[in-house]
Amino acid sequence: MQKYGILSNFTTNSKVVKRVFGECNLVITFSPSNNSFAFINAIEVVSVPDQLITDDAILISPQEKFQGLMWQALETVYRVNMGGPTVTPLNDTLGRTWVPDQSFLLQANVAKVVSKISAVKYVSGGATRQIAPESIYGTATCINSANDPDSNLNT
Repeated sequence: MQKYGILSNFTTNSKVVKRVFGECNLVITFSPSNNSFAFINAIEVVSVPDQLITDDAILISPQEKFQGLMWQALETVYRVNMGGPTVTPLNDTLGRTWVPDQSFLLQANVAKVVSKISAVKYVSGGATRQIAPESIYGTATCINSANDPDSNLNT
């Protein structure tokens, strides 16, 4: 029996990327709709490092700790590079895309970019290139509220 449905009622001529985290047996089933057929060009299954995602998270409301992420089906909607450029699958060890944060800012004029990519040093027991490339860790978006102390990027 299938535990998670990743894609259903789907038609396209483009590439689809779905990522599911957690320990499980992978079963892929194709069931075309009535009077149709399914054509699959390629399937790629990639095992990622265990430390890529932790097993716990803090819920926002009510604020409490949630344990058991590894037993959930998680889907990445966006990977956002705060203050940095687009990172393409060619520049990411796990073939991911990271989008810049500018389109998510409601008041982009009160934000400034800080970049220290060359200062990123990976140390044993810490973050790795598999978790994110230097251009992710070495950039940030900071509130530039010197001219407007009432500014708020989250309104």
